[in-house]
Amino acid sequence: MRKRKGIALITVLLISALVFSSIVAVVLKVVPEKAMSNAQSTSQRALTAAEACISQIAFDLRNSDIGNNVINPTYAYHYLKINDVKDIVKNPVGYVITLGEVQFTPSPDTYYIAKIKRIHKVPGDEDVWDPDTGEDSEITAYIGVYALASVKQNGNVVAQKAVYTEMAVTYYKKSTPNDTTEPNSAVFQYGVFSGSDIAFNGNAQEVAGDVFADGNIDLGHANGKIRIAYDPTYGGGKAYAVGSITGKGVAQKGEYYGQNPIEFPMLNMPYYQALAQAFKTGQKPYNGTVVVYPDGTVVKYPDTRDSYVQSVIASYLGTGVSSTINQIANFYQYISTTADPRLQDLKTNAKNIVYYIDGDVHINGNVKLQGTIVINGNLIINGNSTIDNDGALAMLVNGNVELANGNSLLEGIFYTTGSFIGNGTFDCYGAIVSKGAVNLNGTYNVYYRPVNMGNLSIVGTSGNNGSVTNYVKNCEQQPNAWREISVDDFNNATSF
Repeated sequence: MRKRKGIALITVLLISALVFSSIVAVVLKVVPEKAMSNAQSTSQRALTAAEACISQIAFDLRNSDIGNNVINPTYAYHYLKINDVKDIVKNPVGYVITLGEVQFTPSPDTYYIAKIKRIHKVPGDEDVWDPDTGEDSEITAYIGVYALASVKQNGNVVAQKAVYTEMAVTYYKKSTPNDTTEPNSAVFQYGVFSGSDIAFNGNAQEVAGDVFADGNIDLGHANGKIRIAYDPTYGGGKAYAVGSITGKGVAQKGEYYGQNPIEFPMLNMPYYQALAQAFKTGQKPYNGTVVVYPDGTVVKYPDTRDSYVQSVIASYLGTGVSSTINQIANFYQYISTTADPRLQDLKTNAKNIVYYIDGDVHINGNVKLQGTIVINGNLIINGNSTIDNDGALAMLVNGNVELANGNSLLEGIFYTTGSFIGNGTFDCYGAIVSKGAVNLNGTYNVYYRPVNMGNLSIVGTSGNNGSVTNYVKNCEQQPNAWREISVDDFNNATSF
């Protein structure tokens, strides 16, 4: 009996040892796997946070409104401050901005911090420019963006991940002075524009451009007649109206009523009087001034400071502010054909001359003109007349424009603060822009040609406020730039 009890005790002890060994084996296997799983989880959270940091920076840059000193939308969270956005382009290549550490909201125990370094990628990207005080420009700065994310438990860092990418940040600034309408004012993007109504009658049509009326458009009584035609080179063919579009005629590319109105830019006559006088006396901008617009358009004004040049101008145009249409035509005929080296600047840049005429103008017969001609009165073009140009002509009329019966050919832009009435047989290569009604009668063809606004000065009426457009135009992450990096690379803002 005693022997049997001893065997039972030994058996129990052996079984207990086996169970204990199994438990230990399981624990030794499970604990490392759990630790490994936790490590992988925290590492992935850190990587997710670092990538989110990069995305947040790109979002903030793309929505930076520098002119108003905000990042939009103003109610949303932004990691960057507007001064951070400005500092990127205000400082040279190699400059580093270190941002503060913030909590990654989706994971309360996860944090990220970032550095932004200006880098050199392409020729010409090293310019330093102040968005607040710098001149109008469009500048692209390249940056390297470093993000480091950390997962913390009980105040200790248990996982870290760092990533890097590169971005091209394009800044754009354009100032519009007081009383000035944008050079690319929307009214000049149409073959025919009216601040009132447009009516097509007879065989009248517009070709190679769209038509816009702040009022109504009447396409005429002729059933199926193409009034607004599409052109493969210049496009067009659409009718737009704030009011209704009626009639049996056709706009080849569609009719669109119920549009928002487009404000009509009025003339500032004192401004043009001053320009016409400056041309005759050699005052700015007629001192050789060169203007470069943001789109790259270059406008050079002729230099008329020389006494001989002024004497030629006075002999043809007189010394007063106002000239006549015949004086202007004779002057242009002379400078466009002369071989006198002293007048070559006038000849080359004639399209940038502003002339002023006080009173009604009657054109009989053929005239060849170039430049901007401002008429403080009505323009009446009689039958069998041609108004031609050598590349740039703007007739800006502070009154009405009327074409009498007969044959007429006009090349250039015709702007009027009154109404535009066309009769007879008429071909216009350019654009018609009218504040009042436009009535096209007879055999009337308008062939739209894009207007080079660099040669025009359409100025708003007194009292209009100037404005500054100043923002980040684009922010693009560069292909193949994203990578994971070491913590040391983050700390040192290592170049790649």
